[in-house]
Parts: sequence; structure tokens; C-alpha cells
Amino acid sequence: MEPQSIDLRSLQKKLAVRFFLLLLFFSLFLLLPAGTFYFWQLYVYLAVLMGPLIFVVRYFLKNDPEFLVHRLTMKEKEREQKKIISLSAIAYLVGFLLPGLDRRFGWSDIPTAIVLAADLLVMARLAPPAC
Repeated sequence: MEPQSIDLRSLQKKLAVRFFLLLLFFSLFLLLPAGTFYFWQLYVYLAVLMGPLIFVVRYFLKNDPEFLVHRLTMKEKEREQKKIISLSAIAYLVGFLLPGLDRRFGWSDIPTAIVLAADLLVMARLAPPAC
């Protein structure tokens, strides 16, 4: 299979739009239930999620743009795969709604050190492995 010619400028625009929409989605699903913009834990968590994502996307943009094109256009073909993805999406939505609701209704009071430690664990899990 011959590598196809990739318009890097167009790919960068698509990635920028997707990144913006992803950030908007995460922000809305966390801020709207919280009912406030004063939610520092959210901003730290978004940085933890988006930082490694930016690094990985920039790496593949430079080293393997074909992979990014494939990932942007990939659709699941099998019915079972679509079902699993749909169920996973529901779990993710609930997972993003609960922290906002927790913030709004004050269900928990987690010490700052534990919040930051959890963010570090998430970042360690999302960080690309050292080569």
C-alpha cells in the first residue's frame, strides 16, 4: 500500500478544531453541573488531560501523520463494537457529570494534597512511556 499524500495544514486545522471541541465538551460537562467557574480542581484536571494529549498529537503529526488521519476517520464496523463504545460513552458522561454535581452540592471535601496526588497519578498514567 502506497502512502497517501497528506495535507498537513488541513490535518492541523482538523486537529485544532477537534481539540477545541474536546476541551469545550469537558469544560461544559464539568462546569455546568458545578454551577460555578470557581472550580480550580477542574482546571488542573483539564491541564492533566490535555497536556499529554497535545504532546502525543504533536509527536504523531511530526512522525506519523498517516496514523492521525486513520484515527480521525476510523469508524467501528461491527455491531458489538458499536454497542461497547456506546455503553462506554454513557459511563464517561456520568464520570464527567459527577464531579460537577459533587462541587455544586458539596457531597465531599477532599484535601488539596489528595486531589493533587490523584492528578499526578492520572498524569503518570497518560504520559507517553519513555523510550
